[in-house]
Amino acid sequence: MPLHAAADPEPELPLNARTRLAPAPTRAAALAVALLVPACSPAPSDDVRAGATDAATEADTLRCPEIRHARHFSVECGDGFLVVRTFGEVAAWRTGRDAELVQDVVVLVPRGAGLPAGAPTDAHVVEVPAATYAVNNDDLLGLSVALGVADRLVAVGGESVFDDGVRARVDSGELGKVGYSWHLPPDLEVLLTRSPDVTFLAMDSPHNVDALGRSRELGLTIAPAFVWAERDVLARAEWLKFFGLFLGRSEEAATHFDRAEARYRETQARVATVVDSPTVLWGYHAGDDRWYFMENNLEARLLRDAGAHNPFAAIDDGPVREDGAAIASERLLIEGSDADQWVIGDIHQAALPSDEFMASFRAWREDRLYHTYARSNWEVDAYDWYEGATAHPDVLLADLAHLLHPGLLPDHEPVYFGRFDRRRGR
Repeated sequence: MPLHAAADPEPELPLNARTRLAPAPTRAAALAVALLVPACSPAPSDDVRAGATDAATEADTLRCPEIRHARHFSVECGDGFLVVRTFGEVAAWRTGRDAELVQDVVVLVPRGAGLPAGAPTDAHVVEVPAATYAVNNDDLLGLSVALGVADRLVAVGGESVFDDGVRARVDSGELGKVGYSWHLPPDLEVLLTRSPDVTFLAMDSPHNVDALGRSRELGLTIAPAFVWAERDVLARAEWLKFFGLFLGRSEEAATHFDRAEARYRETQARVATVVDSPTVLWGYHAGDDRWYFMENNLEARLLRDAGAHNPFAAIDDGPVREDGAAIASERLLIEGSDADQWVIGDIHQAALPSDEFMASFRAWREDRLYHTYARSNWEVDAYDWYEGATAHPDVLLADLAHLLHPGLLPDHEPVYFGRFDRRRGR
């Protein structure tokens, strides 16, 4: 049977990028798993697995989604199977090394159905819906939990979880800790003992790319995710549909996203009625006369959609600079001193320069300053900006529009943004 594509965002390969296709597991390595997993592994109870499977089988499987914004995964729909392709350019953080285009292909089939005729035979096969799953990053956790499947979790990145219910399960030992994607490759021993039906791995560092092949050699079912590589909040939120495919929640994912997108567009339409666009900075002090300002990333695009003029914006189709562009204080004074408002608070910020220096900025003098950690648990180093906010692009835009344009959304109460306290520096 021929395939038809739900989306076909061809990966753009830059001249300085190398391409790697994730390796398939060997038969011998898969057989070795039985020798590596201890007999006393703390796997989920039979009741948990049975309950999760019952809930999953009631949901839709193999629903072919429409992908409108996400550029780093695509779905091709066959007769009794789906082909899911993921891809992204991976480089070590702030090293200046060349990016590597990583591509992966998995085939989704109904649980117990086997591989249908016409399905690719050289790709990784995943039976769906998954009754249990693991993640190694905050955004993957936030997106999956938004689909109402937190009870199927068996492992997360670590204990820095904003969701109180999930964090309590981590603290009690019910959930394993595989390690956060930006620190180290996943702890394969944890994954082998917890034995999730599928593990969603953020492919945001070279060590995770290497771990992908090794994990599959050991018989683990892995789904690479490139949520971080998307350019705007709608594209990242649309990865809800990716998780819905694996977890039997495609209908819920489509409904959630369609509503969020509609509300996002409504806010954009209201912002378009604003006559005078404020000049707004979005950046934080990193110490040693260095600042990071949003130039060509998600935050820069969110500012644009909120009807702000960003003096440092350089939005194009080039590589996304996720953490912003580094600039010196001298340039900031020249180009940013007259800005009306400033999103200055960030969890990565260093201590601010002197009050005398900060008083050079109009936004500082007029106290029109904001931060992105309104939903934070500082004691456990957990920030919902990187977790649950990923699934709520409409709220992010409404927050920002409410703050930047007083009176435009009078009934809106900010959720993720807050007002920065100059005295506390936070």
